Amino acid sequence: MAVALPEKGRQVRVDGALVTVRDAEHTGDGTIELFVVDAAGAPQRVLLTTAQLEAGLVPVNDRGGDPDRALTGLWGRWMQHAVPRIRSAVLATRPLKPFAHQDEAVHGHMLTQPRLRFLLGDEPGTGKTIMAGMYLTEGRRVGLVQGRVVIIVPAHLVTKWERDLQRLFGVTAKRITAAIAADPADLDPRYDTWLVSLDLFTHNGEVRRKVAGSHSSWSLAIFDEAHRLTPTSQFLAAARQVGDCSHHLLLMTATPHRGKEHYFRGLMNLLDPTLYPWDPRKTDYETALVPSKLSFLRRMKEDLVSHDGSKLFKQRFSETISVDLNPYESAVYDAVMDYVETFYADSATLARSIYGKRAASSLTAVAATLRRRQAALMGAAHERTQPVPPEGLITMHGLGAAADDDEAWARAETALVAARTKDKPRELSEVASLLETVTRAEAAQAPAKWSHLMQLMERHGLRQGEGQLLVFSEFSDTARWLQARFEETGFSSRVLEGSVDHTTRDVLQEDFLAGEFQVLVSTDAGGEGIDLQSAHVMVDWDLPWSMVRLEQRMGRLHRIGQENPVYVYHLVAPHTREGRVQQVMLTNLENAGKSLEGKVYDLLDATADRAGFDWGKAMLDAQAGREVVVPDTQTLIASAQALVAEERSLATPANVSEALERFAADRLEAINPIIVEVRLPRWVGGTDQLVVTG
Repeated sequence: MAVALPEKGRQVRVDGALVTVRDAEHTGDGTIELFVVDAAGAPQRVLLTTAQLEAGLVPVNDRGGDPDRALTGLWGRWMQHAVPRIRSAVLATRPLKPFAHQDEAVHGHMLTQPRLRFLLGDEPGTGKTIMAGMYLTEGRRVGLVQGRVVIIVPAHLVTKWERDLQRLFGVTAKRITAAIAADPADLDPRYDTWLVSLDLFTHNGEVRRKVAGSHSSWSLAIFDEAHRLTPTSQFLAAARQVGDCSHHLLLMTATPHRGKEHYFRGLMNLLDPTLYPWDPRKTDYETALVPSKLSFLRRMKEDLVSHDGSKLFKQRFSETISVDLNPYESAVYDAVMDYVETFYADSATLARSIYGKRAASSLTAVAATLRRRQAALMGAAHERTQPVPPEGLITMHGLGAAADDDEAWARAETALVAARTKDKPRELSEVASLLETVTRAEAAQAPAKWSHLMQLMERHGLRQGEGQLLVFSEFSDTARWLQARFEETGFSSRVLEGSVDHTTRDVLQEDFLAGEFQVLVSTDAGGEGIDLQSAHVMVDWDLPWSMVRLEQRMGRLHRIGQENPVYVYHLVAPHTREGRVQQVMLTNLENAGKSLEGKVYDLLDATADRAGFDWGKAMLDAQAGREVVVPDTQTLIASAQALVAEERSLATPANVSEALERFAADRLEAINPIIVEVRLPRWVGGTDQLVVTG
């Protein structure tokens, strides 16, 4: 039976805003199409389900109501909120059991605000996604979040959010795709929670209009990994558009400051431009911003406890292992770098970066690039061009923002192997000779890093069928080669790389956590937003040219749910041009970390930056043979201490004792029914007694 259409002039609440009906009609698919005007008189077209229409209709005061019924309804509502048995009716029926700091953040800081404009900046691995889900569901229950919700996350995290919202909170989220955005119709009214990739939202005009256009309205907008919203990216301007059409705005990042005051102020300005003024042209500040606790929350790992009051995070240890390449590997590396200097004089910086990094990673990786170059040289001459690195990859000051983008490096290699040559016959001969040298090296002796890796596994009791290991490499070629070696040695192993789709990625994570296989070999595609804490030993087979990525890798194991101390090992070959710099810098950082009880490991990039050391530029300088000055341990300790002090000044001490007391009360109340008796009119349910049980 079709629901009655609202008459002209009737008011309806849509996404928290009042609109006035001008016309209405039924559609063919069960929804109702309304033609309305908003408070400013602007016309709109809205699609609603029957339930949404009934919930949004504003009651008309015709004085025909029953006072007894009204009082009884008010009483029932009051009892729903007054029953102290459990504060979270949503979580009562879900498998999630929040930790004290998560409960405190949501119930003590976020739900208390009628309009939330908030940056949740807890340290890595503390469960910020869980807190966002708690706020969303509890906010809906208590009426704070009344309309649609949009969640904007990096592309590789869309599936994870989709799964976690359904599994932990019973929330079904719908993705905004390019196809959905191209449809001129409104977003499907049957869904009130929407997910969209940050890149798609920022760079696709139709998606941008659908999410943040002039007719867009959101009750709540959430940005995950909000540290990507930097003044130097397009993301910040795009995010500002969403913030302008959202009532509640929640930003989440484990690195809100990172020693860069300019970036931090930009994020806070996004929340409230009046409270946190910011000039994009200004980068120097005399004083640090200390935001209001109404806008910002950051807790430190060492303050957080489990349900029983014990420390939530285990210790973390890092060690740099110096690896002497065997004579055959050294010969290949030197020959490759000589080849680069001979044939890539016009693009030497880019060529050293591509060939040098791959030669330092594995014989397999550099051989793959050489074969691609060989194929290009043997192809048609018109297909070869002048190599142009992707914008923002390598700048006059060092590495640019694109250096954290795997696709940018892939495009750079493609451009390099397709470069013009000044002497095709000679270069072809040289490439063929290099490939023969690689083949002889592969057959002559086991790779030096592999021997060290096997020793580390033995040190931690990782044997066939016993224990798990996480290994990172920058290159898919190396990762697949490592997986094959692990399998040959008797260890079950899988690879996570950029080409793995999101569904397969999730299966890999779940299988690893379930112990279905022992060794996960991952590129940096698995360095962010994935939980792998069933292992407690990690090895960096090769090192990224970004300290931010180095931090992200370590965060895969040092997370809630980790039951053992975490051990991280960096394999470094001083024979390579950048290897000696990596060895000295990481060793100095490790010594600084010991002095600061491991605190530096979440501040690697900021500590180096504060000490005046640019990791990416140092790699380029080392490969070019230029002198690199590495900060000594004491300088790094002083830098880290200053950063930790700043972090502490921003942090809110975790008041977990109150949450633990509430948990204890919940357990007691859960087994004691609450019975309330009151005299009500005889017509209420056919009885004169209302009984509310816990």
